[in-house]
Amino acid sequence: MIELLIVIAIIAVLISVMAPSLSRARLLAKQTRELNAARQLMLAVSCYAGDNRGSVIVGFPTEAMVSGGMVVVDDKGNRLYSHSAQRYPWRIAPYLANSLGSLYDNPKILSELRDAEPRLLQMGVQYPYIVSLYPTLGMNTRFIGGSDASGAFSKKTIEAIGTPFITRIDEPRRPSRLMMFASARGDAQAALPGMGILQGYFSITPPQWTTKIWADAYVENPVDPKNPQAAAYIEKNSGYVSLRYAGKAVTSAMDGHAEMLGWTEMNDMTRWADKATAPDWRVSK
Repeated sequence: MIELLIVIAIIAVLISVMAPSLSRARLLAKQTRELNAARQLMLAVSCYAGDNRGSVIVGFPTEAMVSGGMVVVDDKGNRLYSHSAQRYPWRIAPYLANSLGSLYDNPKILSELRDAEPRLLQMGVQYPYIVSLYPTLGMNTRFIGGSDASGAFSKKTIEAIGTPFITRIDEPRRPSRLMMFASARGDAQAALPGMGILQGYFSITPPQWTTKIWADAYVENPVDPKNPQAAAYIEKNSGYVSLRYAGKAVTSAMDGHAEMLGWTEMNDMTRWADKATAPDWRVSK
């Protein structure tokens, strides 16, 4: 009996020693998958540009665009409209062989969402909508392709601040520095029954626009997800960017490479906007 207890104690000690290493290994594997996904996305962006006379994919088009000549379909060939089509995943899907699995950190999430479709429909939510909303990597829509959410295609906005975003693949002056995608995180609204909060979001917000947006410090889990103010705080805190890998996020630049960036680098506007002239640069006419 004593020998058995000694063996159990030794096993317990070994498990306690190995647990942190196993946790780090899992996180590193997840980071590697996300880096590969970021590179695949940039390859898809390049292919899209090749098919569209050098144009970059629109960050967040208007409803009129996706209701008109910009035809977007889901994995079943059904045409999508409104937000499901305005967000980038279904528009980039044809250049990922219509496989969006790489856009989610959990390879099983899409099948789980498909299985949960009847329950989601009861909540008034469709599968294509959820898939478009929570990809692991968010797009820098305000400065690449333009975003209707920031009025990019409005005549009044253009008159006020011009067009701070790029529209062509060959336009960036610093393609190795201009970030297009980065690790994103969900908020309280991302919680789904039985699945919790999906760690992703389709768009990331820059630290500066016409005014400062981000908070002075980064907090990974700033508030209770049940708090109705959670979404606003997370956006204010870090623009939906997630520094989930030891204080760093996976990012991909316009030249196609992927790298890890931390809080200081992510606060540098020269990584967000090709026209930025300083880390604290802001949009102005």
